[in-house]
Amino acid sequence: MRRIIDEKVVKLLKKNEAEMVDAVLDASFIKAWSIRDPRDSRKGYSDSEARVGRTGRTYGLGYKLHLSIDYKRRLPLASIVASANQNEKKHSPTLVEKTKQILKKAGAKLRSIIADSQYSAEKLRNMVSEVVIPYQQTRNAMSKAY
Repeated sequence: MRRIIDEKVVKLLKKNEAEMVDAVLDASFIKAWSIRDPRDSRKGYSDSEARVGRTGRTYGLGYKLHLSIDYKRRLPLASIVASANQNEKKHSPTLVEKTKQILKKAGAKLRSIIADSQYSAEKLRNMVSEVVIPYQQTRNAMSKAY
């Protein structure tokens, strides 16, 4: 399935004559259809690979889908599914590498990465010439600005 999707993405990138791509990275929570294991409440009972992780403001049992998207063309470039308890920093280098491989097949290059602060890591910044990670302004910083 992954190979079929990759081939379609490469065809679409070539058709759109993509040369330089700005990729957006983000993760989404996917609920596991399992209950928590009574012996270890951090993992799933019938789905032993599922883990408890953040689902926004709360916690849930499941997975995280890490995506790299060409925002200009609205194309998914690469994806990784991981346990919900794993941080984005852990998977960002692999996600960027997969993104570069897809773009190379299409004759394009990765110009920049745009991601939230969960992806902020030295390893990621060394992989791409331009990384944009906006930080939320805190109340303290806002009050000092005025």
